[in-house]
Amino acid sequence: MLHFEKDAQNSCTNKIIKIAPAEHNRPRPLSELEAEEKSFPTIYCGKPRKFPSSVKFTYTDIAKHELKHYNRIACRPDKVLYSFKKSFNEKVYNAMSIHVRKQPEHGRVTAGDTQDADYMNRLLTSDDGYKVFKNIRSSPCYWKEKTKHVLAMLRQLGFPALFITFSAAETRWGELLVSLKRISGRIEITEEEAINLPFSERAELIRNDPVTCIEYFKHRFIKYLHGPIRKPGGVFAPYAVMDHFFRAEFQLRGSEHIHGFVWLKDAPVYNASKSTPILFHISLYSFDC
Repeated sequence: MLHFEKDAQNSCTNKIIKIAPAEHNRPRPLSELEAEEKSFPTIYCGKPRKFPSSVKFTYTDIAKHELKHYNRIACRPDKVLYSFKKSFNEKVYNAMSIHVRKQPEHGRVTAGDTQDADYMNRLLTSDDGYKVFKNIRSSPCYWKEKTKHVLAMLRQLGFPALFITFSAAETRWGELLVSLKRISGRIEITEEEAINLPFSERAELIRNDPVTCIEYFKHRFIKYLHGPIRKPGGVFAPYAVMDHFFRAEFQLRGSEHIHGFVWLKDAPVYNASKSTPILFHISLYSFDC
């Protein structure tokens, strides 16, 4: 719609363009608009994906399959971020749809209720507007539940003996670089050749396939967690591991790292009132992190 208005001060005519293509139409989700297929033509060639109607799965299942497929074309950083955003939106939408159909404390939520400011304030004050997202990773309610879990561990086990950080060293992991070279260019090299690659080439291999790097780091951490950390006679010997809590984060450069608490049985306790604190050293060289 093109609308003209007269400016009383300078008597000039201003053109105001109002465009409303969705007028009288129902809002359509991005999945119906085939936004993903059209945004990544080199992956989908602009054609929508087709699946058997008898198979039921979510978009998150589809994204995970594509990210772990032997063809790494869908593992570009921009595609990974797009898939994460779309998967996150799907989880939020599904959680909200399920919640409004239940009978919470304030009764079933309707479209008219959302226009009532007092009703919405009561909903938010009682946390009913937030706890619906407690199963969505990285949401405030998700971390609130994790905080309660850690506080319960503190009440039962006391203060942890250690705070540990594990950082990835992708550019120095020869076997990872060998895998990335094989996946990206179908080129076989030795670990020694991989380590001697120019830093720019190693960084490019890591940058082009963040999914493989994360999966490799996850596998390496789990093997170390269930081996040298938890088993008797491991890196913390002679102190036995009673429990632990870890969480994964990503630095600004994109590399994953893990923070965690470790509770050790009968471990030395640091006493700030003593002039010489009790300290002990544990080598984590075997993890090469």
